[in-house]
Amino acid sequence: YSKEKQFRKLNEASRNTSFMQVIRRGKRSDVLAAELVVGDVLILTAGDRVPADGIFISGHNFHCDESALTGEPDLQPKLPGVYMKDGALVNEGYGTMLVTAVGEHSDSGKAQVALGSEPQEETPLQHKLDKMATLIGKVGLGMAVLMYVSVVIRFIICRAQVEGYAWKYEELQILLNFLILGITIVVVAVPEGLPLAVTISLAYSMKKMMKDQNLV
Repeated sequence: YSKEKQFRKLNEASRNTSFMQVIRRGKRSDVLAAELVVGDVLILTAGDRVPADGIFISGHNFHCDESALTGEPDLQPKLPGVYMKDGALVNEGYGTMLVTAVGEHSDSGKAQVALGSEPQEETPLQHKLDKMATLIGKVGLGMAVLMYVSVVIRFIICRAQVEGYAWKYEELQILLNFLILGITIVVVAVPEGLPLAVTISLAYSMKKMMKDQNLV
């Protein structure tokens, strides 16, 4: 879910970095979509995506694709005074629109806020990945403890077989190195990057399916 949120933020960021033609205070200029304010007059042409809610003022042969918002596949003609929603795609013509709501105050922004506030349940894939990561971590911890205990016992037995051997300070350093080795095994065994690796793999697979037109 966290990776999905990052993808959404990335798409939103790329969307907000596009420039829109705006009439503001009687002057025409190019403004970032993220910097639109209520009262701006947007100049929309074919290929533009409506970045805010507003009221259609005027235009010529102006049609929008609102299938992503309403599920309606047919192009919707717009007449003066018609309410337009954030996210609609201008398919034909050109026109102007008065901005009435931006960001989280728009209809799509309110929907995203509502979806973000709902508790998200783990998907079956995430649940299985968590179980696998926990199992691998436990196995790694067990192997680390077994390795540390075995090398310490072997070290003590080897030293004890030497008659008259006197323990030195350096022996503690060797035992500490054994402990560091065990901790290293635990750190390496915990698969923190497993969910990320699976997510990236799925993203590349989805991209390839979209390229092959196999994704429904």
